[in-house]
Amino acid sequence: MGKNVKSGIGVSELSDSYSAAKEACEKAAKQCGKPPSFAFVFVGSNHDLKKLNKGLKESLNCDYVGCTTCGELSNAGLTRHTCTVLALSTKYIKAGIGVGKGVLKNPVKATEAALKASLSGIKLDRYLDPYVNFMAMKCRSPSELVKMQPYSLMVFTPGLGTPLSVDNDAVISTINKVVGRFVPVIGAGSSSDQIFVNKHILTPKGVFSDAIVTLFIVSDVRIGFGLAHGLKPMKDKVAYVTKKNGEEITQLDNINAVKRYKDLTGVDLGKWTLNPETIGTKMGSLFLRRPFALQTVSGNYIIRHLLAERPQKSLRFCFSVPDKAALIPMDGNLDEIGMAGHESIQKALDDAGSDKVVATVAFSCLLRQMVQGKNTVKEIEAIRKAVKDTPFAGFYSVGEISFFEDSPITSQQLSIVTMVITDTLLSEKK
Repeated sequence: MGKNVKSGIGVSELSDSYSAAKEACEKAAKQCGKPPSFAFVFVGSNHDLKKLNKGLKESLNCDYVGCTTCGELSNAGLTRHTCTVLALSTKYIKAGIGVGKGVLKNPVKATEAALKASLSGIKLDRYLDPYVNFMAMKCRSPSELVKMQPYSLMVFTPGLGTPLSVDNDAVISTINKVVGRFVPVIGAGSSSDQIFVNKHILTPKGVFSDAIVTLFIVSDVRIGFGLAHGLKPMKDKVAYVTKKNGEEITQLDNINAVKRYKDLTGVDLGKWTLNPETIGTKMGSLFLRRPFALQTVSGNYIIRHLLAERPQKSLRFCFSVPDKAALIPMDGNLDEIGMAGHESIQKALDDAGSDKVVATVAFSCLLRQMVQGKNTVKEIEAIRKAVKDTPFAGFYSVGEISFFEDSPITSQQLSIVTMVITDTLLSEKK
């Protein structure tokens, strides 16, 4: 248990939504050892969310944020239809929650509203916070200070959906304009048993389906962020976008895009579609494991997966691909994909500059669950070992937001995004 940050995890499998919320909160608060000051909540979409949110508000008596899922992650493993609560108790982390309604049709206006509310909702300690920063300036070298980041942002959206999906590009662009390009940002799209429908975000202010919820964090303890997917580029293969029709790519390397995709990956989207019956087939496995990617300056790969709900004459991506982009075909085996959780945690620990983890939040792409199948348990076990069995919670999401160390904030897929909260004050010497 940390000295500066206390944490606790609570998981309830009760079917009654109100009782499940109460039980999960009680378990988390008991392990925490002190009344929570903030909490993350991830719940099965089968719950009566109004009753569940009532139980959360009564039990936590603090701010919280979370959403429905298509699988909850925690120290208990992969669970479904549970109420999972990760509670924190600390005076060293301040958070402001903002809700922007109508994000599906007006992402800019909704994101601006959410960020404004988040920033105005933060209640800083006018004595403690300046003192910690003063001591950090006194104790740390300029090379250490320049890497320290007391501010960060977490975003929850409706993600990819039917009939409308969130315009992540517009959301990210608005975030950059409001908070600048140098604040770490991670996020995820809410999900459900039905994947693209019946998705909701929860806060003390209510339950929302068409809204963006932002959580702005000001921290006096070190926090780190990680991103990994476990895929590798296929050797000596690349395709260039040579013709687009709106967001549909019709030609790669000046030939039909679907044909070129088949040449590179072995998947014929002109005859094949992704659905529950085809996921477990050999072709389904190839499709899920062989997306395209955009390469960053330092050799990281930002995954861009295809939509394949019907036979294709052109390529349609879940997220935008620039004109004339170089698309790298990717591939990976189950072991490498499964270890991405561990890799993401290690990156987050390096980013934090401390191994004194007290809590971890993880967003893992739903496609990872489809790819790994029963091997999903190995991914979660790898995370548990990496965080040394300290409390962690997260969920399988539909559309993630994060960044590599050499790239700006952007949409991610087939990836696992992690945030580690440590017990190390910014002012502490190494």
